[in-house]
Amino acid sequence: MVVISHDFTGLEQLCPRTLHLRDGVLEPVSAAARGLP
Repeated sequence: MVVISHDFTGLEQLCPRTLHLRDGVLEPVSAAARGLP
């Protein structure tokens, strides 16, 4: 499933793996950036 959204608050419940597209490059979101310990 692919979800494209500018507001990803709450999407971690749908899919715990979040990637950001920055300048055409996919970047994984670090656990610290997601607020996880």
